[in-house]
Amino acid sequence: MLNMVKKLKQIYIYRDSHLPEEGWIQSCFKCYQFTSKTILFKTYKTKKKNVEYYWEIYIHVCNKCNNHLKDDENYDEFLNKYNNYMNEHYPELFTS
Repeated sequence: MLNMVKKLKQIYIYRDSHLPEEGWIQSCFKCYQFTSKTILFKTYKTKKKNVEYYWEIYIHVCNKCNNHLKDDENYDEFLNKYNNYMNEHYPELFTS
């Protein structure tokens, strides 16, 4: 019996801007305002051979947008944008 190897992968989601991709300040996913704030939005688990991957999805969201996410209508819109982004950029998370 093979031992499962566990690996953690972190994905940071933000909107494109002129800022360096490696920086800790990025554009808010919802409104494009620069922010250093991130939220752990979702986690996924995938398996490939004897490796179990845990994917942590962090999203850059400014304080104003984060407060608005408590509203159901804003959350549904945000979730729709998130799902579209993830399906386009990380479809492998949805095929397992």
